[in-house]
Amino acid sequence: MNIPITKLLAFVFWDIRRFFKFMYDDGLAEFKALAVIVCAEILGVFATASMISVFLGYKILPTSKPLFFLLAIGLSLGVTGMNYYLFSYRKSSAQFEAEFENYSVRARHIGNLAVLAVICAIFAATLIFTGLARHLPPNRSPISPSDFHG
Repeated sequence: MNIPITKLLAFVFWDIRRFFKFMYDDGLAEFKALAVIVCAEILGVFATASMISVFLGYKILPTSKPLFFLLAIGLSLGVTGMNYYLFSYRKSSAQFEAEFENYSVRARHIGNLAVLAVICAIFAATLIFTGLARHLPPNRSPISPSDFHG
């Protein structure tokens, strides 16, 4: 079963947008769905970086606040721009919308649960691994002079 990543993201966007339309119907469902996806992706990047840090035994993210702030701003702008291009400019979710609407009620409920589970897993992984990485020593250069003196 080969499903392109665009279709998976389109389903997540469609599912979250449908939830916000059902709950609030204030005309901001697309914006809210995009915000949820962007936040989940940014948290996913930080969770992945923290996992790598834990496995390596030292922090790979910058420890100074200005550098971390610049990294976070750059990442936020990049992820937001990419998602805006996919969902709003290209309207990639619109090409799959008819297919998603034709899914059975059971398939849509399973999809809802899967989207919710993934978002919760990303949030939990971010909390756990950033908490573990917080206590690691800062990044050291991969090769130091002491490596050559036995």
